[in-house]
Amino acid sequence: MNDLRRSSQTLDAYERLRALLLGGRLAAGSRLAEEKWSAELGAHRGAIREAMRLLAHDGLLKSGAKGGFFVPEVDVASLDEVIEVRLSMELGAIQLLELSGRVSPRGIDRLDQVSGMMEMLCDEGFTAGFSEADHRFHEVLVGMAENSRLATIYRHAPLPNSPFPEVDRQESTRMMRETIDEHRAITRRLEEREFREAASILKSHLLRCHSGMFRAGPADLCSRTDAVTPVSGAPPAEH
Repeated sequence: MNDLRRSSQTLDAYERLRALLLGGRLAAGSRLAEEKWSAELGAHRGAIREAMRLLAHDGLLKSGAKGGFFVPEVDVASLDEVIEVRLSMELGAIQLLELSGRVSPRGIDRLDQVSGMMEMLCDEGFTAGFSEADHRFHEVLVGMAENSRLATIYRHAPLPNSPFPEVDRQESTRMMRETIDEHRAITRRLEEREFREAASILKSHLLRCHSGMFRAGPADLCSRTDAVTPVSGAPPAEH
């Protein structure tokens, strides 16, 4: 296999495995067997191994003491760190939008497209795909700040979504629709250049999803993140 083909297979495997890991679709603690994923993704084992090395470098996989790659265990403390990083980076992206005063119409269109995809997945009850689309919405939002370093750091940071709780279909649908409504509210505020309102909705949205989906975590998380309001003069979010 030539280097170009292997590089292409590595990138494809990296992207597909990354989406599964960010969406919480691979069991925590499980070992990713190269042979299995080579067959699953139609890629050479060397390309799969390299993709897993890249994911381990990103913090989305862990190297085993005797070799191999494993899905990291999820605990309350690590998910609390994830939400704190997301608050800092995503609110920071809105601050950059406010400083520039520019909101790309293409970015707004992409946010609307992702929300539309989430609505379709919600109607189908596809929670795993919904979680992946949710992460994509926030990636697009950060990208709208047009800061390549921030976008790269966000994209490669180990920021998996909080696990979707095991609830009945009615409750699951309610939670997904609430997320879609909040995403659309953020989009409209950005479109209208109401940056402080967008930041307030985003902060409440992230904290609600964290506490509602994981249904655990220290009771003082909100108070610990009250100071994370990069937008100068923004009103505090209601919790």
